Amino acid sequence: MIFKFPAVLCLAVVCAGCPKSSPFPEGEPDDMYPADSRIAPPGFDGGPGEPPSLPAECIAGTAVPCDCPGMVDGYIYCIEHDEWGSCECPPPPADPMAPDGGFPHGDAGPMADGGTADGSIVPIPDGCVPDPEWCDGRDNDCDGVIDNGHVCPDPSVRHTLPLGDTAVWVSGTVSRADRCDLMEVQRIWPGMSGAIDIGCGDEYSPTFNRRGELHYKETRGEILLHRAVGDPLVVETPPCFRTAYGWFGFDATNTLHFACRSDDTIRRGAGERILNDANRARILAVLDSGRLIIGRGDAGEVLLLDTDGSELSRSGTSLAGWEGTFGIRPSVAVVGESAFVGFVRIYRDRSRKEVVVFRVDGESAMWRLVRRAPVERSAARFRAVPLPDGTVVYMALNGDGTYRRVVAVPPAGPPQLVMEERHDVRFPTSWVEAFAGPLVAAP
Repeated sequence: MIFKFPAVLCLAVVCAGCPKSSPFPEGEPDDMYPADSRIAPPGFDGGPGEPPSLPAECIAGTAVPCDCPGMVDGYIYCIEHDEWGSCECPPPPADPMAPDGGFPHGDAGPMADGGTADGSIVPIPDGCVPDPEWCDGRDNDCDGVIDNGHVCPDPSVRHTLPLGDTAVWVSGTVSRADRCDLMEVQRIWPGMSGAIDIGCGDEYSPTFNRRGELHYKETRGEILLHRAVGDPLVVETPPCFRTAYGWFGFDATNTLHFACRSDDTIRRGAGERILNDANRARILAVLDSGRLIIGRGDAGEVLLLDTDGSELSRSGTSLAGWEGTFGIRPSVAVVGESAFVGFVRIYRDRSRKEVVVFRVDGESAMWRLVRRAPVERSAARFRAVPLPDGTVVYMALNGDGTYRRVVAVPPAGPPQLVMEERHDVRFPTSWVEAFAGPLVAAP
């Protein structure tokens, strides 16, 4: 097999007769987790697999594919900057009545497992006590199915589009001793652009329209259009004006779509109402047609809405049954009528973090899995951006938390260090957010 280099919250533990809970409760995972080098439960070494030629140094928490028996690919995870684990492969079928292989056991003692390796449902033995599901060939969560919940390695990348002119931008403040802290916006992938100064630190939610024009929101003011020369222009948001939220976007005609705090609605253009009782919905992206990707504050789910505000589909359907916890505010990149939505997921007893990317089609309303990109456990919330070609760019802290860095996980090839605070004077004093935008900003 040819080696293919890869380029919040409720615990989704299920048990017989238990209702499925939403993977998006209110709240979010912490940015940092204790170091944990486990790649498999006790007694399981990942199975036999052929490792590829590995670089001498790596980024802890990221992984590269390896060749496993049965014509499948597994993952080799980086444990420390110069230490790799073994090839982690989907395990062979286990005796369904063997002692539990999950982790942790707690104080319950040995547990009998049900389930079969082919995923069929079987009666669950008496005394089965659920643990989080683990990729070990056993039914740890006592739902009658082995290794379900996307707990086994999956390096595949599919349903992508060409990168085109999509890029990753970051905003942050730069401290100045003699004046106010300066807010800057800068492209960081692919390549790095010059910084765009947009104000004195009271600005947020930078967003580009389809012409590449940069807009942003003042904390206690209007949505503004940045201009290289002269003062920014106010973009009217009737009827809420200064009380518009900082969640907005543009369709292919560059019509503004925005959310009003004053009457809890979503509107477009000169104030045309799209959605009533929006429940503080966040506009995450606007497709070319004007269909919306929004996050709902009540359930924490991500919804695709038609141009009239009617719901077409939602994330809960695609994420039902996934093991682990998910962040409630994903990052989104848009190409035409496709939105690439990236959720931060923590699973395997919090020893693993990854970005799960879906491609959402506005016309068919389908959610299709693009990839699961392993990332560092310190990968920051809201700062992992999925791109249409399968690349994921994220921000993180180094192992001891002393400096920051940006890492790209491409669809083919090992993870790449884009920039590092201790080596690059262009790093902003503090990050605010990372987001998808055009390759070149309008002058």
